[in-house]
Amino acid sequence: MEAGEYVPDEVTNAMVADRLAAPDAEGGWLLDGYPRTLAQVEALDGILADSGTALDAVLELVVQSDIVVDRLLKRAEIEGRADDNAETIRRRMEVYVAETAPLSAAYADRGVLRQVDGLGSIDEVTERIFTALLS
Repeated sequence: MEAGEYVPDEVTNAMVADRLAAPDAEGGWLLDGYPRTLAQVEALDGILADSGTALDAVLELVVQSDIVVDRLLKRAEIEGRADDNAETIRRRMEVYVAETAPLSAAYADRGVLRQVDGLGSIDEVTERIFTALLS
């Protein structure tokens, strides 16, 4: 992770499967940052099929890359995070474009993608999220 790479799919998929099988997830759940690859989409599809569950929506916060970089550099400064340096952030952006961006099209084709402008105050973005999820 410190090099800007993703955790291997096998590890992440197993963690998600275990978590979604927990009793407190029976009433619903929200996954943050998963799936990140098409292979993880397939794994999640299998997990959901096995449990008889379907996705209600997939939320994508849309923000320009240069703003994401600025935000992560600021987070590094505030929190003292060694994994948020310019080189690692650039690598994360490359990995995102190659591996995660294609998920938008996949979920849009299924009719479950909700894209939300991620710029603005927390309250503004939260309001947009609820509006998108309730539509």
